[in-house]
Amino acid sequence: MLKKSVSSAIFLCFLYQIGTGMFTASYPTNLTPSSGTNFIFGVVVVNDGSWYNNTTGEFTAPLSGNYLFTGALCPQRSTSFYFGITLNGVEQTRAEYFESDGHVCHSYTSVLQLNANDKFAIKSVHPYNELFEDHSRWNIFSGVKR
Repeated sequence: MLKKSVSSAIFLCFLYQIGTGMFTASYPTNLTPSSGTNFIFGVVVVNDGSWYNNTTGEFTAPLSGNYLFTGALCPQRSTSFYFGITLNGVEQTRAEYFESDGHVCHSYTSVLQLNANDKFAIKSVHPYNELFEDHSRWNIFSGVKR
């Protein structure tokens, strides 16, 4: 647990140093999200400026500029996991994770130029997605404005 806390603290310090605000949220409210729904990370660790909405799973850009989004998703063992990164509800990119050997978390990163009030989210794009989470493997979603 200490290793996770230390690495998370270093990551948060890094985000704070490169941006003017930040958010980090963890613990998805649903580990088996339906296709077409946003991942909603229910526990907000940091939400400088209240940019992340833990009811809708959306980040709303308060200002125009460059944004970095990053995080990790942990698919259930022996299942494929499909997700899309959306901007204003339109998919910008899509990825698939598959893990057959154990419970491994995979990171994702997206850098986008957003306008004020643009909405960014991570969306489930497959009907049989299933995430895994335990004391040492966390699903997480973070962002920062540069």
